[in-house]
Amino acid sequence: MTDERALALAQFVLTVHAIVALFVVLGMIAIPLGARLRWPIVYSIWWRGAHLGIVILIALQKVLGQTCFLSVWEFDLLDRAGRAAGQMPAAQSLLTHVMHWDMPLWFFTALYLAVLAYTLLMWYLVPPSRLRRE
Repeated sequence: MTDERALALAQFVLTVHAIVALFVVLGMIAIPLGARLRWPIVYSIWWRGAHLGIVILIALQKVLGQTCFLSVWEFDLLDRAGRAAGQMPAAQSLLTHVMHWDMPLWFFTALYLAVLAYTLLMWYLVPPSRLRRE
């Protein structure tokens, strides 16, 4: 694999990672807001199931002490490309700094468990259509 190809793949993985993170964060906002404004999407079992599934996967990785597989792929590809974070294009460097905080594992474990607890609470308070309380 050429350095350019490895860098392009690293950028692609970072973009996918950012989209997943945005989906989780915006979902946390959209669910209570959408319930208040009666947005049909927040009651979709498929959308909510995807949101909950991703949150469970992230929290489980942290509880098991693992790094997100997307981060692992991205940094492996950057290593193959011979690039450090400081040598990346500006947009990718900025996104990397936003996505990868320099904090201890316990912080991320606590953060993602709190996100999971919140998501489960929203599942109860704003249940998907098939689970809706009348």
